[in-house]
Amino acid sequence: MTDLHSQASKLGIRLPGDPEPPRKAVTASPEVLERRRDRRSAQAVGPEAARASRRRSVEAIAAGRTGLSVTAYRARVAAGEKWCSGHRCWHPRDRFGRDVSRVSGLAASCITYRRRTKARERKASAEGGDAHDLTPPEPRPETTRREGTHT
Repeated sequence: MTDLHSQASKLGIRLPGDPEPPRKAVTASPEVLERRRDRRSAQAVGPEAARASRRRSVEAIAAGRTGLSVTAYRARVAAGEKWCSGHRCWHPRDRFGRDVSRVSGLAASCITYRRRTKARERKASAEGGDAHDLTPPEPRPETTRREGTHT
């Protein structure tokens, strides 16, 4: 029986009744240990710090989308402005309608842009066209003025 066990251990096979092999100690790299410490410290600070960190990330993404630095983005927001995703420019917050599904409570595009979009959709629907078709309309035929009728 001993021969069987010795042959099995040489081949790396464990037989029933064999003792557990000793495990190698695994040490993480210093970078991994540092990340673990950071994660633990963030958890220890609490949900407020995590929420603030998330807010900073969201601001950084929004600032990049508008083409501003985070500081300039914060200054615009503090001045009471909001980015219009339709016009792709800044407007005062009072030009935006309500949207309770958004964190800010305001719509992503200003009221003017949304009204123009709806009007374009109604017009295209009445003409039997596609509201989202962005091809320019055909030019009007040129009219000639008759003598003496221009003012």
